Amino acid sequence: MANDHQSVEAEGTRQDAIDELLDRWEDLKRSGAPPSVAELCGERTDLISDVQQRIAELEKIGALLEEEGGILDAEVPDESIPHEEVALTLRLNELSLFDFGGMGIVGHAKDSELRRDVAVKFMKPSNNSPVNQERFLNEAKVTGRMAHPGVLPVYGFGRTPDNLPFYAMRYVSGPTFEEAINDYHREKKNQRKRQQTLGLRKLLTHFISVAYTIAYAHERGVVHCDLKPQNILLGAFGETYVIDWGLAVGVSPSKGKFTGVAERGEAHGAGTEGYCHPDQLSGAALPNRAWDIYSLGAVLYRLLTSRVTTDSRVTVPKGGDQEPSTLVIRRPCSVDKTIPPALESICFRALGRDGEYAYERASEVADDVQRYLAGEPVAGHTETIAERVLRWQRSHQGATKIAGILLIMLISVLLVSSFSLWRFAAARKVNIRESLETAVKFAAQTVALEMSNRWQALNLASRDPRLLAGLQNAEDDSEPVISSVLQARIKYHRNAFKTLRSDSWFLCNAEGRQVARSPVSNRSIGNNYGHRDYFHGNGRDFAETASGEPLPGDPPYIEQPHHSVVYQSTSDNSLKVAYSVPVFVNPGTDEEEFVGVIGMSVKLGGFSILNDDMLGNHHLILVDLRDDWLEGQAVKGLILHHPNLGELVQDSQRDPGRSRLSEDLVIRLLTLRSNDPSFYLEDFVDPVSGSKRGSLASFAKVTVKNEGESPRDSGWAVIVMEDQDSTGWLR
Repeated sequence: MANDHQSVEAEGTRQDAIDELLDRWEDLKRSGAPPSVAELCGERTDLISDVQQRIAELEKIGALLEEEGGILDAEVPDESIPHEEVALTLRLNELSLFDFGGMGIVGHAKDSELRRDVAVKFMKPSNNSPVNQERFLNEAKVTGRMAHPGVLPVYGFGRTPDNLPFYAMRYVSGPTFEEAINDYHREKKNQRKRQQTLGLRKLLTHFISVAYTIAYAHERGVVHCDLKPQNILLGAFGETYVIDWGLAVGVSPSKGKFTGVAERGEAHGAGTEGYCHPDQLSGAALPNRAWDIYSLGAVLYRLLTSRVTTDSRVTVPKGGDQEPSTLVIRRPCSVDKTIPPALESICFRALGRDGEYAYERASEVADDVQRYLAGEPVAGHTETIAERVLRWQRSHQGATKIAGILLIMLISVLLVSSFSLWRFAAARKVNIRESLETAVKFAAQTVALEMSNRWQALNLASRDPRLLAGLQNAEDDSEPVISSVLQARIKYHRNAFKTLRSDSWFLCNAEGRQVARSPVSNRSIGNNYGHRDYFHGNGRDFAETASGEPLPGDPPYIEQPHHSVVYQSTSDNSLKVAYSVPVFVNPGTDEEEFVGVIGMSVKLGGFSILNDDMLGNHHLILVDLRDDWLEGQAVKGLILHHPNLGELVQDSQRDPGRSRLSEDLVIRLLTLRSNDPSFYLEDFVDPVSGSKRGSLASFAKVTVKNEGESPRDSGWAVIVMEDQDSTGWLR
């Protein structure tokens, strides 16, 4: 038995080597420099005969494809664009009102064709005039032509039967920046200094995104003219969107300084007092980017002080007794003494109150706020000695605390020294907790985003006309052309999305039979995988079924994007998870038909997005809290990724159960997860490193969201702890 097993293993290794050489031959042939078989095999002279035979078979198939080009064209849709002009129609239903704007009414609707939520903005019937219709159309055009993460994408424009214009765009359910600012200042009164700082940094991060979005608009020749916190929308995962471009105007650059003449003049006298430039409200000048930079300063003023600039003005004489007085905006630090002077300088520079230091570009505002967050000097701000010391202290906290401890030891002897050391340890523990909390939330969002990107890539591939045509005819084994087309298409899509690292891409027909795989594997192509969880989505693999037998799952196949439980690959015996999506013909219609499943596999320990540099000096573990059946019974807590996992779970001779969390810890995590999506583990013991010492770690579940669905628990979770050096101490 042992000899038989070794011979099977040797044959599998030999076949894998042949497959790799064939892939290399195809790549070199495509580049126009195919090598000889001897050059290709190099030292593996024992493979020359097999490789030469396989190359001959591939060349025969290529010749067959060229000869049967007419048949292929008849069965596979033409990839050329059939018309010079087509009409795009959106059918929206279940409309419901959720907000009013100055010129429009915003509603929520369902896109019945693509099964997604959309936001729809209608012009108010009371404003339906030719001038307002032109302005509304301009808003849709301006929004639609700006391809930037900070601008909501527009899906389409239309008119109601009574000629009321509207357009559809991405639906975002998050709060406005105005609401976030109000929450920050309301909660600030009852928070500790560190919590206040974290809240301020979060708002400033959103503000930086807004400034860069405005900078992008300026480079595209667009001035927003109505930037305010109510026109900034925040997403559930840190996204920041600038909305309501109804007053936007186009301008022409002049000598690179962007001070040209406006193409439209309707923004004169319009806008929101307290946020718009005085010249805009008075109509004293033509639109230019200084208007938006002023608005950025007003938004930052609102963020720092909780006040609008018009509500924070004081009367100041201009000069002598005979000169009239004027209204000036109070400096933020005079409203709230806790506001950092550097941020006050940025705010007043944007408002044009610092004369020669005024900003010329919106990106300069964002850059200065980033310098502040990074602990660097802010351009145009003269630091006092105290400010410079505090900034240096923020950038060198470790050295500052050590110097303070040494000074206390010299002055206050042993008692004061001991007390200082205790405070230092407590502060360090707080820093570690906050660092772990930030790291674990970032890691969970990163894993969720990676899931969404993989499903999106698979969904795009599932709509490939050639792939669909080939899959519908894949049941006919007498057509090698069809099999070759499917193999070519699956390899094409894997190469197109090569940044999404994967072990393989595969395609199964409606019966569960694998009809294509990249890279090619004779061990799996032709096998029936209707029993796999990635095919039916029932949470476990069933016993294998023979061809023609009913599919074992209930439901028999997945109907939405799915990530499987861990399984042992028939290609190389390694442990893998698979991302998969269903393939439908005529989706969303009465003729919808399931024709197969397309997916990609990733080996355990091979999640490239979770690289060592992603979280700095933190140590990340990805774990599956769902049942898996690798040991013949339902067990939870299998580790999917770990910096030291290495080849542990890839070796079929070793026990995969060694890479699990303990049963007690899994029960504890499942209990805590139901109450809080993230929390701390005071005594976590790393099961892979071999250390027996418990340490502080943080936990967060991975929440994913498919198009048109509410967020749901994926069953995966991340654990983050501080890296340990060779002595076992935290770095």
